[in-house]
Amino acid sequence: MPLVSSTAVTQVNASTVDYSRPGRVQGRLVGLANNTQGVQNWLASGQSADVSTSGMTVISFPSMPETLDLARQAEYFVSPVYMNPDGIHTYKDTKPLEIPVSFVLSIHDHEYCRHGALTLLATAAKLHAMVLPISTLTSGSSRNTTLTSQRAGSPFQAPAQGRSGQSQAGLPSGTTPPTTSANTANPVNSGTAEINEDQNIATPISTTNQLSSTYPPVAVLLDLISDGRDSDVSMGVTCVGYLNSVRTRFKGPWLQPLTPLGKNMPSKLEVEFTFVHYPSYTNFQSRTSQYSSNVQQSIINAYADDIRRNFYNTAGLTLNTFQTYQGIGT
Repeated sequence: MPLVSSTAVTQVNASTVDYSRPGRVQGRLVGLANNTQGVQNWLASGQSADVSTSGMTVISFPSMPETLDLARQAEYFVSPVYMNPDGIHTYKDTKPLEIPVSFVLSIHDHEYCRHGALTLLATAAKLHAMVLPISTLTSGSSRNTTLTSQRAGSPFQAPAQGRSGQSQAGLPSGTTPPTTSANTANPVNSGTAEINEDQNIATPISTTNQLSSTYPPVAVLLDLISDGRDSDVSMGVTCVGYLNSVRTRFKGPWLQPLTPLGKNMPSKLEVEFTFVHYPSYTNFQSRTSQYSSNVQQSIINAYADDIRRNFYNTAGLTLNTFQTYQGIGT
């Protein structure tokens, strides 16, 4: 007995499906820029290759991974109850969906490697850029930020504030504590840091003017699966989120360019990255004040009815609202 009904099969007729899809990308990862209206206009324009326009950074996949693993986990508080072996279960949360994706790119894939081995390096550079914060500053010295900090447990660790009678606690005999900067009276411009003893790290207590022009890693659109119907009703995997891990692996034969300075260009690139589904994610954060670390963000959720209707084709939830994104350029 077939596992699907004949009526379900006829909805996607085999004669209308081109399994080789020559000239078309198998999937793409798009670093978002501009605002949601700009993203919609760009998607409607039919961009399908690795062409980057309107500040979007595009990576096209020449192939899909052999398997695509989508797994989620719901957690519940479990309270033991006397004479009730199953206890009481109360919903806590559902962990975000993480989608691991991998593909291989070769210099012989002429449709995707228009510039040969240089395309492999450029693709790896785009991916690694997607997990790093973005600076909009271009001048050399203004890109630098100075933080004065001490790790917890240092022999020169300053006493914690608010503890009386311990001004020299923890310092070796005859040791003078380090002098503080004259700027510490002005916490906005001092760039100093206080010690978080619980986590054994030094954490900044202020930001400088330069940091106000730094943005979190880019928001990305993962475009993997679609049944081809209108985007509002189609089922698939097209969604907004971010990358939390990237791995690129170069392989030979290693090519030697003709130019004297060139050397060891790869002929194959293996890519692995993990995408986190988060429709609300934007890296254009609106601070509550110029030097505040507090940000305002709209929350967009994909609930059970959304997933039941469109699976993870949830990009519409994001693009039908107004979000702004800071891109990393082409």
